[in-house]
Amino acid sequence: MGVIRLSGQMTCAPHEIDIARAAPPGHIRLSRAEPGCLVFDMEETAPGVFTVTEG
Repeated sequence: MGVIRLSGQMTCAPHEIDIARAAPPGHIRLSRAEPGCLVFDMEETAPGVFTVTEG
C-alpha cells in the first residue's frame, strides 16, 4: 500500500491566532497517535499562517 501525504495551509483571523498557537501540541500528539499516521507536523510559517503536513 502506498503512502498518502497531504499538506496545506491554515490562515487564522487575528483574534484566533493565540488559540491556534496554543493548540498544536495536543493536536499533533492526537494525530500522530492515529493508526497509520506516519507523520503530522504543524508549523507557523508567517504570523497567523500555519503549514500542516500529514502522511
